[in-house]
Amino acid sequence: MRPYKNPDYKTEGRLPDELVAVEGIQEYLQPHLPPCVYFLVRDNVVVYVGKANNGPGGRVEQHQKSKDFDRVLFLAVPKDQLLEVEKHFRLHLTPEYNQESDTIRARKLKNKR
Repeated sequence: MRPYKNPDYKTEGRLPDELVAVEGIQEYLQPHLPPCVYFLVRDNVVVYVGKANNGPGGRVEQHQKSKDFDRVLFLAVPKDQLLEVEKHFRLHLTPEYNQESDTIRARKLKNKR
């Protein structure tokens, strides 16, 4: 098996002895991701907008069970602005998987145009 090498990550410092022989091992240098608004994308169309306090990772894993998407993008946002920024994108993008009542109303208005 050929190891995947992400150019955004590299190994800093000395590896534990038991991992020295593992080709392609990389260190995840940012274990605590910032609060963010994230976007699930399918065929280059945003299909869901959500918010997360610690990066999109855990939330995305949950969405994989019920939503069809092929990419995840995220925008770091100060924690006290998460609700406002998420709502802004939901109401302007009206993604198909967002089912909040204000998003549904915005989607209906958008479809009438």
